[in-house]
Amino acid sequence: MSQYATDEYLLSILERRIEADEKGSKIRKKIAAGIKQIKGIFGELIKLQFDSKGLVHHCCKTGVTLIIPEGAVQQPATAWFGVCPFSTKFKFGDYVPITPIVWVYIDQKLTKPAELYLPHNINIETTMKNLFVHLTASDQNFLEKENFLFTCSNVKMEVDSEMFKTYCDHFCSHCVAMEKNAYKGTQKHYMIAMAEKQEDETTFVDFCCFPCQMGCKQLVTKQYKDEDFTISNLKSIMFDDEGSLSVAFDPDSVPGWERDHNGFHTEEISESEVDYFKVMGCEAGNVNKENVEMLQMMEEVLSYPPRFRYTFSCLNSFVALDTTKVKAVFSGTSKPLQINVTLKKPQENESASTSQLTPPLTPNIAPANDIKSDVVLMKILTVTADIFCDDHRGSKWFIFGLKLGLNISQLHKIEIQYNNPTQFARESLLLWTED
Repeated sequence: MSQYATDEYLLSILERRIEADEKGSKIRKKIAAGIKQIKGIFGELIKLQFDSKGLVHHCCKTGVTLIIPEGAVQQPATAWFGVCPFSTKFKFGDYVPITPIVWVYIDQKLTKPAELYLPHNINIETTMKNLFVHLTASDQNFLEKENFLFTCSNVKMEVDSEMFKTYCDHFCSHCVAMEKNAYKGTQKHYMIAMAEKQEDETTFVDFCCFPCQMGCKQLVTKQYKDEDFTISNLKSIMFDDEGSLSVAFDPDSVPGWERDHNGFHTEEISESEVDYFKVMGCEAGNVNKENVEMLQMMEEVLSYPPRFRYTFSCLNSFVALDTTKVKAVFSGTSKPLQINVTLKKPQENESASTSQLTPPLTPNIAPANDIKSDVVLMKILTVTADIFCDDHRGSKWFIFGLKLGLNISQLHKIEIQYNNPTQFARESLLLWTED
């Protein structure tokens, strides 16, 4: 069970961390002020109640997962959880955080270590694992100096292509990081989202490039939802050595259609334009109020993340085919990348609301004869929409995937590539049938 923690609960947590010989009244005032700042940093802190059966908490906004194993406590216990990508109150010294920053407190000593899974976007294949360090910061320092001062810890840590996994019987504020010089030369994973909107004879098509992080995906999804766009494709990419992305179309012209730029035009997107620390004009990991406000302003006007924006207008319905496919061919990626754009000629008496674009991003639930012939599986795939359509917190499908035997990294990859819990659950089922 989970709910948002009240200030009174949080006060009681931090009071226990203050040494017994400190004067109560002064400390309580300081704690009360600190609570407001902590909530301002991490947003709403989630209260998680659990018992000897353990706990699985997945944050769909950031991809962070906390697992407390069965038997870790004998009596009912409570954990508090908060997470964010950066803050003016974090000090990392010579390091750059490469995961979300997590604040976790558990009110009991655990007899079995808890597991915390932190997603990253670093290309592990080209990076030595000894470059990664686990950083922690105590609440005591925050209350005294009004900053979280992160230092290296000796917590056991595992890493794969999607996740860092740490073990601990008690948590504070922590993340995984790299030294600044090592971070600069590290290859990173990014995403390209194709988003579309139909208005009368015009099809609007965007290609947005952003860091391969759940928080960034959530931002882009909201931006396009507010603009009445539908995200119809998501692709994972890495930049090549040149560090610039461009797009061309094949064919370059389509009979009956005219392609144009939508608003501000850019010929290419550089990797530095996708790195939000560089966009804010600050040193990676160390931001101030002005940096954050600048990024928020750019997000509001759709200047960040950067995107290519096009319109395809049907000017001659007599020449245009009913359906035409155009390939968007990208240059500057480490591997060849093409995304298909489907142009549909507007039909008479067809409103914009019923016009069909490229099919929305959904798992291919029947790609092969062996799956089509599995009647039971097909029925299960069909009913998942009813089961998971109200999974607004994004936890049901995640537990479902774990019960199928999928690991955290597999579930994270599904979550970053698809759009909603129904799609997540269907793709989990398909992946399960392949194992």
